[in-house]
Amino acid sequence: ADDLDRSVTFMPVCGDDMFVAGIHVNISLRANGSNVFYDEATENRQSAVMRSFLGGVMQTLQGAVTFAYPTVNSCRRMADISSAPTMALWGENNKTVAVRTLTRDRNSARIEYRIPSGDSNVYLVIAALLAGGIAGIEGSIEPPEPFNAMGWSLPGGEYPELPRNLLSASEAFASDATLTAAFGHDFVTHWTGSRRSEWWQYHNAAMQPEDEVSDWELDRYFDAI
Repeated sequence: ADDLDRSVTFMPVCGDDMFVAGIHVNISLRANGSNVFYDEATENRQSAVMRSFLGGVMQTLQGAVTFAYPTVNSCRRMADISSAPTMALWGENNKTVAVRTLTRDRNSARIEYRIPSGDSNVYLVIAALLAGGIAGIEGSIEPPEPFNAMGWSLPGGEYPELPRNLLSASEAFASDATLTAAFGHDFVTHWTGSRRSEWWQYHNAAMQPEDEVSDWELDRYFDAI
């Protein structure tokens, strides 16, 4: 890129005519060389371990969004009929929901987390996923019913929505007992405070319509991300 006098950025949304940058995290568990998310004896081939792990992930999903969308620009991905999910839903091989399960065969059985933006810290994203999944296994948490239709543009209030901005996402994290216990008091205090500060700085400096990528975002994120 430098040779071509260009710049590279993983900023999620640079402008209206740009593609949206995201990250999908795929996760499975193995024991004794075997994928324990798969059970061919069940109707949907999902093992009890997978269902419990999924149950914990879904229970903590809204709080985990703060790591998936860590910046003002991240949240711009959350637009209906796009690549980014907006509802706290899961489904088997459903690419329009937040969490997609795939259980076609033992080797590829996994959970795909489809929320994170291109500027997310994957270590924090995975830490939140594992915290929810472990809590699900330890508590034998059952996931909600799968969603088999299109997950975009659903009626408001009928289905659980994901937080749409830095403030609501950090508040969901701070109120999630499972995630806050896993990350610890000091981290929770620092993280939520930093997200509030980021939100405050944007609203005091951007001075542009909120549906447009602001000069403040481009100056703050383009080279750093």
